[in-house]
Amino acid sequence: ALDFEMLGIDGETHNLTANGEEYITNFNLLIQSAPASKLSSTDLTNEQKRLLLRILTNGNWTVHKVNILWFFKFVEVTNGEWLPTAKQFHQERLKLVNNLFGVSYKMRTMYELLNFTCNFCTELGLIERIKTGGIYDQLYLTPLGVEVHQIFSLDLQVKRSRLNLSFKYLE
Repeated sequence: ALDFEMLGIDGETHNLTANGEEYITNFNLLIQSAPASKLSSTDLTNEQKRLLLRILTNGNWTVHKVNILWFFKFVEVTNGEWLPTAKQFHQERLKLVNNLFGVSYKMRTMYELLNFTCNFCTELGLIERIKTGGIYDQLYLTPLGVEVHQIFSLDLQVKRSRLNLSFKYLE
């Protein structure tokens, strides 16, 4: 909720932001009418997806947004040919992803990061996952995923350009 600007922090108090209120207002009606024991999972409403996508692409970088950016890079580098379906997978693939992300995660942590981010991207309609029945599933970016990836890339390019702006032409 913090990463998606739905909660604000005021001292030690967490407050619901306008984004949080909009998200709650657009809850799926099944959630409001069904007993909790009958709900295994519910889909996000279109309004909730729209809100999350607007926040995702607003240029304010948070941990989850960075994870999604790196997940897009993972799909690009691997051609979407392998997403581990088990906590144990080939060591050389773990090494490749650790090098790509610049981290040194163990298999279980990398598996959980990749699958959590994949599930979130799938819920937003950014990724399609093809279940293979093997130890690796396949992935591809949807047209919306391609667009969000391009927005991320443009935003980062603009931020880099601002940092590297040369003022020698003013002299």
